[in-house]
Amino acid sequence: MLERVNSDVPDGTKIVLLCVNACNDNHRGQTNIVNNDPAANIAATSKLAARGIKVIDVMPIYLSINRERGMPDRVHLSVEGNRKLGRTGADW
Repeated sequence: MLERVNSDVPDGTKIVLLCVNACNDNHRGQTNIVNNDPAANIAATSKLAARGIKVIDVMPIYLSINRERGMPDRVHLSVEGNRKLGRTGADW
């Protein structure tokens, strides 16, 4: 994901709620997980900032929401969980 951040975030984007985790990498048995490389995370967010895009790390909020009852599998948020996550960025 971090390697594709510039191509996947279209021009005109004002804000990105970034929730980087290695769940899929762990399931695939990958050991070179970019998520654990702070320099790569900083580089990716710096690319977006250079384009005038505000980046907000919502991983702590995601983890809090995902602990709530009603989340389907403790990995993916429900529709309501995604709404809650989206609302956290409403004032930014």
